[in-house]
Amino acid sequence: MVLCGAILLPACRDSGDSESSVELKSTAEEMVEAVAEAVAAPSLSPEERAERFGFAAHLPKDTASLMMIRNGNELARQFSEAALWRLFCEMVAEEEGVEVEQALAGQNGKMISGLLGHEIFIATGPGMELQMDNLIELNEITNYYQMRAIARAFAKAVAGGDLDSLEDELGGSPGMEELMGDFGEHMDLIEKVQVPPVLFGLKAPDAAVRGQVEQLLAQYFPMVTSMGEEVEFEKGGASFKGAVFRGESLAGMLEEERDDMEAELGEEATERLIETLKTKDIVLATGAMDDYLLVYLGDSVDSCPVVAGLSDSLLADDAISFVDSYGEVPVVGLLYSSEKMVEGSGVTGITAMAKGIRDGLDEVPGFGDMREIGGLLDLVGERDQELMAMMDADRLGGVIALDDGLRFELFGGLDNGGLDRESPRRLDGLGAGEGVLLFANWTTDPEHQKVVRATMETLVETAYAITTRVTELGGEELEQFGEYFTMFDQLLRQDLVGVWDGLRQVDEALGTEVAMVVDLEGAVPSLPNVPTPLVEEGSLPRYSIVSPVVDRAKLAEGWKAMDGSLRAIAKSLSQAGLGAINLPVPTYSESSGLTTWYYDSLALSDDLKPSVTVNDEWFVMSSSRNQALDLVSKAGSGEGDPGAWARLDLDVLRQYGTKVLGILDEHGEELMGSGGDLAEFRAELPRILKLIEASEELEQVTLHAREEAGERRVSLHFDAR
Repeated sequence: MVLCGAILLPACRDSGDSESSVELKSTAEEMVEAVAEAVAAPSLSPEERAERFGFAAHLPKDTASLMMIRNGNELARQFSEAALWRLFCEMVAEEEGVEVEQALAGQNGKMISGLLGHEIFIATGPGMELQMDNLIELNEITNYYQMRAIARAFAKAVAGGDLDSLEDELGGSPGMEELMGDFGEHMDLIEKVQVPPVLFGLKAPDAAVRGQVEQLLAQYFPMVTSMGEEVEFEKGGASFKGAVFRGESLAGMLEEERDDMEAELGEEATERLIETLKTKDIVLATGAMDDYLLVYLGDSVDSCPVVAGLSDSLLADDAISFVDSYGEVPVVGLLYSSEKMVEGSGVTGITAMAKGIRDGLDEVPGFGDMREIGGLLDLVGERDQELMAMMDADRLGGVIALDDGLRFELFGGLDNGGLDRESPRRLDGLGAGEGVLLFANWTTDPEHQKVVRATMETLVETAYAITTRVTELGGEELEQFGEYFTMFDQLLRQDLVGVWDGLRQVDEALGTEVAMVVDLEGAVPSLPNVPTPLVEEGSLPRYSIVSPVVDRAKLAEGWKAMDGSLRAIAKSLSQAGLGAINLPVPTYSESSGLTTWYYDSLALSDDLKPSVTVNDEWFVMSSSRNQALDLVSKAGSGEGDPGAWARLDLDVLRQYGTKVLGILDEHGEELMGSGGDLAEFRAELPRILKLIEASEELEQVTLHAREEAGERRVSLHFDAR
């Protein structure tokens, strides 16, 4: 009915262009698009997913994370048929006398195949997210104490004029002794810590292989579990047997060391620690279900992440629906992480480190007034918080599939905010040129770029302020360093700031889209000592970066500021006796409304002419004026999806390599002489050509980051023929 309505609505509209007719048309188009998306989007039932993803059918919906390798034997089979693998086996047999495939077919190889060839996974259950938060908090606390100790030791050494003391101050683990002294302040964190539920498993359908593994576990596992209480339990249809290590037992062992602990941690902290440990049990057990062998580690038998019913499993949850689009494509890897787990991966720890440096420096009175430096370090933390606030987390899904080669796909996950996923790429067409080896095209988020730029400026200002203070306090040991820094400060600082300001203006004058093009079509210049065969038959790589121009006047101002500051730096260095540096005056040329600036002294040919080409629409920085002009003529014609795209063309690389090798072989005496180098090259040439030929099965490597059907996606594809 929806589809019929979408078809009939446009037919019922007015013949005129009334507002209502436009609304009807817009509504109809939206409905058609929605129906098309719904029809195109595949959807598998939990039962269908279970047929493809094995033990995931027994993991709970609130699983925190899962990493799984499946169909390893199929991956190995396809890999063994690849020409590169066969060549590798031949080379090993020839050089080492080892038959690789025969060794893999032996008993050990069969066992490895039996263990890894079907399914192997590691999963964490609910509760892992909380422990991830605890781990992040612990890491930040540790970073703070370490950086505080390092900064304090550094400030003491500088203020006291004794840099040799740093070695003694920083021996061992800086800050850890103080952390232990403040242990009581962090007992809340210790009380929250639990052993997270972790389940490891593998599928071994072969009874003999499964028996071998069970025998190994039976041999070594009791050595560990004998220290705990025996436990047997069933969970979700799986039977487990192992041991419980009671927290009370560990607390009892610490009771014997109470006096020493109180001396180090304090009476109150020691008491809380011992009482806390009494509640911390650890369960370690092995289990079995059908053809699966399992190992579980957690804080209780109830936390074991196994469920009996498919409807209660991860495969019945919408969060795993990213697997549905693969149909019959063989999937050999599966990755999943809950949103809460992904959120934790975005914490940088920079704020805690900056605070530690500030407090460490502030603890040394001799280091001087800390208002400026302390304010800058606080600002570093604020910048870090700004960057983290721009991050967006979603559950992470991942698939490794045998799809015309090998494909890695990520769904959702952590987005740092740096990529513009809404604006179409206008430079997408630049990747279609002849002989293009590498093409990359992306759009950045301008607000994220501003924060990144501000963060870099704050870091530089902070480093400069600390270095200035060090030179002011430095004694004899820092005298020479102080002289160099003073010279830098007087001669270069202002002009380096000018270069940075110029770069900032140039960046702001250009659009947020960037394209990078590398081709192998550059003509070799005719120069003295360059052999004629290379000039006539060879070619050179050419490299260009292209961006749209949004403010040409500002671009010119920024470029002028950079040029003036660089010339001032060269002049200052020359006057200081640090070398005669004279920057040449750039030459420019006009062609079809384009201005190209280049240094004539470096211009060996139009294909080897580092240059900048610009008009009101486009900016090209290139190693080749010819390539720049060609790219500008095509710029803006592409209609790529928003996000980022990159392609490495291996056919182009092989053709280039074959051509170069042919030139070297044909004109070897002229290019390399008639000595041993030529003989060695020709001896290795057949093997090199065989390697190139074997690699022809791999056509290209592509990377695509975008938003699709409302979800972030990243695809890395090793595209095979």
